[in-house]
This record gives sequence, structure tokens and C-alpha cells, in this order.
Amino acid sequence: MLPNKSLKYNAFWNILSNVLNILLLFILTPIITKGLGDAQYGIYIILGTIGGALSIINLGLGEATLRYVAFYYSKNDNEGVNRVFNATLWLYSLLGIIVTSIFFFTPEMIIRLLNLSELGSEGTLLIRLTLLLFFINFIYGCFTSVPQALQRYDIFSYIQIGQNGIRFITNILVIFLGYGLKGLVITQLSIGILSLFSVIIISKKLLPFLMLYRIPSQKDYKEIFSYGIFSFLSQIVGLVWQYCDNILLSIFIGPQAVSYFSIPMQVIGKVNSTISSGFSVLFPKFAAEKNTTVIKSIYIKSTQLSLYLSIVIFVPMAIMIKDFLAIWISSDFAEKSGFIATILAFSYIVRGAFLPYDSLLKGLGVPQYIMYITIASSFVILLCDLLLIPTLGVNGVGYSYLLSSLIGVFVIGCIWKKYIKNKNIIAYKIFLFPYLVSIGCFTIIYYLKNNIYLSIPDFISFLITGCIVFILNLIITVITIRLIDKDFIREICYPFIIKLKEKCLLKKQ
Repeated sequence: MLPNKSLKYNAFWNILSNVLNILLLFILTPIITKGLGDAQYGIYIILGTIGGALSIINLGLGEATLRYVAFYYSKNDNEGVNRVFNATLWLYSLLGIIVTSIFFFTPEMIIRLLNLSELGSEGTLLIRLTLLLFFINFIYGCFTSVPQALQRYDIFSYIQIGQNGIRFITNILVIFLGYGLKGLVITQLSIGILSLFSVIIISKKLLPFLMLYRIPSQKDYKEIFSYGIFSFLSQIVGLVWQYCDNILLSIFIGPQAVSYFSIPMQVIGKVNSTISSGFSVLFPKFAAEKNTTVIKSIYIKSTQLSLYLSIVIFVPMAIMIKDFLAIWISSDFAEKSGFIATILAFSYIVRGAFLPYDSLLKGLGVPQYIMYITIASSFVILLCDLLLIPTLGVNGVGYSYLLSSLIGVFVIGCIWKKYIKNKNIIAYKIFLFPYLVSIGCFTIIYYLKNNIYLSIPDFISFLITGCIVFILNLIITVITIRLIDKDFIREICYPFIIKLKEKCLLKKQ
């Protein structure tokens, strides 16, 4: 049995993988955008949306597999690991083949539905290649649950870093050689096939006893469906959150509007995923931990930390993102997408506090609550999109995200009252107060910045202004944390300082 890595070790590798991905995205996105043009880039995003939307057919078994593989592996139950994994693998394979086959022969329907007439004669081929990529990625997702369930996020990160590095190099070559949208789709498919073979080999190395495509029993399916059905229902409505914006923008306005939303959303989403990657390692930890006191303590501290990190990162981002887009893409693009980018970044300030409760509820084996939360959030997103996009255009999506964040705030209050069972005044003190301070901080700094600098003409000016904004926000946040919980910073930082001193002493010896 391989030793599990610590939460901090797993969090480090998960964060590192996401940081590197952001750096590659920072370089790659303007190259692809300028190489394809706004409209073609919007179509490229929509093609990716097709695969993401079809992933609904996983029936929530991805999370169920991760949870039960982690559970049986911790008990040295090799038979249990094989039962759960193969039940998922068989179902993924069969469903993937069925769905891919259905849409493979009806690409014209997809082109008409998503208003993709600009694809021209290559439309049918691109849709079919996208469907094949979906099938490959679908099976790939089953195997990536193995290193995560074993709490080996370092290995999972190696896979992600390698995949993103190859994608970065090949995409640049495709654009510079002039192969365009078709070349990008073929490249994605090739990388997907390579990644699938790689993760199969790695899974077999981690679990030598793992048998592939062993015939599962009815009992095996019953076990994973008992958990997975709620994750599945969550994913159905969660797709509304993730993909309805792109689809509705394409239908009501056109593919170009998708670019104005998706590019800033990609940047914000990648930054948020970097934060969330450090906390996603809590899921297997909560699933394996039996001490309720320990679980509560980890949840409270992790929620505080994730909220504070979001405040430190997203307040400056909301203030500076329009200028960033002007330098990164173009001033014309920033004028069209700057306002929605600001709203989206602002909405993510509070979303940092939502990350730990997602892992907590999954780890405790109550995914039905995640389903209820996702239904409520997705309903708000869909309703607001339908009402606001026709009147406000792309900016309507930003307001939808802002309003939907209120659901998460309500959930934190419910968890505190029903599970933590501590004084409500403490919850207001350590969660609500810092968020209100961050809103005030954003308002003041945003006003000062826009009254001092009407525009930021170059990268050096942007960098200097960004550093000033970041430092001001950081100082205010640290003061706020000290007023709320003077021991919090010491508790978080002290273990790292001790380890750093120990390493320095070892080097001297």
C-alpha cells in the first residue's frame, strides 16, 4: 500500500499545476485569439462546450468512484477497489459509445442549434472530431480518479502539467503554421489519446492489482449509484451554470459575444481553480476522517483561509482586470469585455469561502445537499441569463454570477448552524465581517484608481499600479484578520516557518 501524502503536500502540487496552467494560458490565449479572430475563437470555445455539456452522462459516478476507491484502499480492500472502479469503467465506456454514436451522425443539428453556420464546409468534420475528443476525455476522467483517491495529487499534477505543456507547444505551432481552427481540434484529439494511454499506465503502476474491464455485478452498480445519483443530478443542473452562458450568448447575440465573456471568465476561472485546487484535497481527507471534532476544525480553518485568499487575490483583480485585458489582448477588446470582467472578478471574492463546504458535504457522504445547492444556484443563473442577456447583452451574464453567489453565503450559514453548532456571532465575525470590509476596500481603491489614472498605457504602468493596489488591499486584509483572530496567521504560517528553519539547519550541517 502506497503511503498517503499530507494535505499540505497535495495542496502544493495541485496549486503548482494550476499556476503553471495559468501562465501557459496567459501566453497562449492572445496568440490563439489573434490567430483565429474573435468570432472563430468564440466557435472554438463553443466546440469545447459541446464536450463539456455531453459529460453529463457520467451519472455522477466520477465522484462516487473517487470516494469509494479512497474508502476501500484505506481498508486494504483490493477487491472493493476493483469492484467500484470496473463498474464505473464499463458504464463510462458503454454510455460514451452510445452518445458519441448518436451525435456523430447528426452534426448538422448541432450546427443549426448553436448558430455555427460560420464553420462552413468543415463544420461536420469539426463536430465529429469534437465528439471523438469527448469520448476519449470521458474515459480519461475515470482513470484520473485513481491518483486522486490515493491522495497522490503530486502524480495527478505531473499528468496535468505534461498534458498542458504539450498542448501549449502544439497549439502555438498550429497557429503559426496557419492550420487554424481545424488544426487546433485535431491537436486536442491527439493529445487526448496520448493522455489516455499515459493515465492508464500510471493507474496500473499505482494499483498493480487493478483489473480492467472485469465484469461487474448488480451489487457493484447499486453501491456507486447510491452515492452517484445525487452527484449526477447536481451535474445536470450544474451544466446550466457552466455552459448555459456560452450557449445563450451564441443564440441571442452570436459567437463573438462568447469571446467577450469566455476570455475574462477563463482568466478568473483559472485563478479560482488555483485556489480551489489547494482545497479539493480535503474531499478524500473528510471521507477518511472519523473524528468529528477534527473535521469541524479543518472545515472552519480552511473556510477562513480560502475566503482570505480570495479577498487578497480577487479584489485587486476586479480593479485591474480591464487594464490587463487591454494590454493582454487589445484596448478594443477591453472596452467590450472590461465591465463584465470586473463584475465576474468581484463575484468571486466571496466564492472562495464556498470551496471547503463542497468537499465537506461530499466527504461526509451527503451529496444530496450539493445537489440542492447546485439546483438553486443554477436556477438563479439561468433565470437571470434569460432575463438580462436580451436587454443588457454580455453584461447580463456578469450580474447573473453576482446574484447567484448569495446562495453560497446562505449555505455557509446553514452549515454553521446545523453542523458546526457554534455561536452565530463567531460566524459573522470570521466570515461576514471580512467580506464586508473587502467590499469597502474594493469601492475605495477602485474609485481612487479610476480618478488618478484614466487609462494605463503600458505594461510598466500597469505593473506599478497593480502592485500598489495589491499591497493596499493586502494591508487592509491582514489588519482585518488580526482584529478578528489574532492567532490565525501564526497558526497558518508557523508550521511552514519551522519546516523552513529545519531545512536550513540540515543544509548547514
